[in-house]
Amino acid sequence: MTRRELCGTAIGVSVRATVLAAAAASLLALPSIAVAQEGGAAARSGISLQAVDPQERGTGELGEAARRALSRGPLPASGADLDAKAAANRASARAEAASRRAAAPEELGPAGGGPVAPKAPVIVGGLNFAGQFDSGSTPSDSTGAVGTTRYVQLVNRRFAIHNKAGGLLSSGTLAALTGLSANVFDPQVIWDPTTLRFYYTADAVFSASDNRLAFGFSRTASPSSAADWCKYFIAYGAEFPDYPKLGDNQGFVGIGSNVFTASFVRSDVATVSKPPAGSACPAAASFLLQIRRGLRDSTGQLIFTPVVANQIDNSASSYIIARNLFLPSTRLWIFRMNGGVVDAVGKALPVANYTVPPDASQGVLTQRLDTLDARNTQAIYARNPRRRNAFSLWTQHTIADGAVAAIRAYEINPVSAAPSVRLADLITAAPSSHLYNAAISPDRVSLTGASGSFGGSYVIGYTASGAASGITPRIVMGSRLNGGPLQFALVQNAVGPYRDFSCPNPGNTCRWGDYSGATPDPRPTTVGAGEVWLTNQFAGSASTSTLQANWRTRIWAARP
Repeated sequence: MTRRELCGTAIGVSVRATVLAAAAASLLALPSIAVAQEGGAAARSGISLQAVDPQERGTGELGEAARRALSRGPLPASGADLDAKAAANRASARAEAASRRAAAPEELGPAGGGPVAPKAPVIVGGLNFAGQFDSGSTPSDSTGAVGTTRYVQLVNRRFAIHNKAGGLLSSGTLAALTGLSANVFDPQVIWDPTTLRFYYTADAVFSASDNRLAFGFSRTASPSSAADWCKYFIAYGAEFPDYPKLGDNQGFVGIGSNVFTASFVRSDVATVSKPPAGSACPAAASFLLQIRRGLRDSTGQLIFTPVVANQIDNSASSYIIARNLFLPSTRLWIFRMNGGVVDAVGKALPVANYTVPPDASQGVLTQRLDTLDARNTQAIYARNPRRRNAFSLWTQHTIADGAVAAIRAYEINPVSAAPSVRLADLITAAPSSHLYNAAISPDRVSLTGASGSFGGSYVIGYTASGAASGITPRIVMGSRLNGGPLQFALVQNAVGPYRDFSCPNPGNTCRWGDYSGATPDPRPTTVGAGEVWLTNQFAGSASTSTLQANWRTRIWAARP
């Protein structure tokens, strides 16, 4: 839920704790074969890449799907997910009411309340500083990417560009960054070591019949303001591409999304060729845009939430991971993105059972915090020297672990005919605390995408809270150093409990997340080690006013 500015007019979106009544009772059988658009020719799908016209203004009108996404968060696959979430919340509340005991030390470690182990992840050079916030918008949607000289953070409605000492170079609205005078939200940003640029995407709603994906990239490796970006958009028309996820391979950027009208229709991946060298902004017609519509699993069923991996080492192919449409499940789905062509049918990745997690409780207040629906939220694709320099796909999602939310992190071999899990870590603080809103990255160093080092360790950042443990929403990180044991450290404690205009009443569920960010540093400051930059949110105000959002964000660099 958010209050946003559109065309200079403040729009207040009504705050309600209700859920969607309708879902995907009938899934539309749409073509799964993409149609390429090249040289400006119109694709039969009706979707096109266009340059931004800075004079264009949105109407302020929202379609039903966009309105629900703004007011209630990422749209669910079906009513079954909503039923599962409600059941998980009831079970979690019963368990917490029945057990009012002090948390054990082994529970508090992953929740950031235990002693710091000798090999716990460490913050590099004091780089732990305040990120952007917006008291009129919730949740934060905080994400970010680190390059050779810059760190770019995006949150709902705002962007910031920092130098790598933490100094703020510029900040402003997402409308200014994208050049789109519309309702711009759900931002994503990655760094590409191949072209030495940052890339972004976001939802941009101009009207009920004009939904777009903003797309752009920095002119150089060192942008300093909103003027230093080339700006385009992909027009989706009346269909709304919810929850865009951004990744790439050597030659193409990929954007995955869940497409909605009145209910879930399908999941797409749009691929756009990367620009040539130089600081000029090429004409839109010079790019190759391809759309893979309606990704499916090996049984012919639609999948949900395709997450394109951010590639760190050069390869013509990268991979996409997606959630099973129906839960509980013991499968995730892997799709190859070879150049600009995406597999129509995914390969099954067998995993341990996962299902929708309960929303997180917190100390002091009875408002719970949204933990999503077991979808993956980001992924990194990089070589791992511990695997004979083979590529690994790193990703995570929040799942149910008994009566609490927990995080399952994966290192995956996606390349073979039968994808397999190389490492799966269940990060849990059961039964006293909930862990959620995570982002993971290996410590891979690759300056050009052609050669690199490190990458056998990972860092993961997340939120922790719990009524039984008395923890209000804080930021914690964990890591595995070269395959060693998981160790944890507190990054930022909460100032107090959390509520805002999305959850004014006791027992409401507050918007939280909907995701966070983690990327490896292509030029780390530590000699002989890799580093990861992360961003996440915490309860950052002593105020529990329901007139504003009280989240804050942190940006930090960590060494596993």
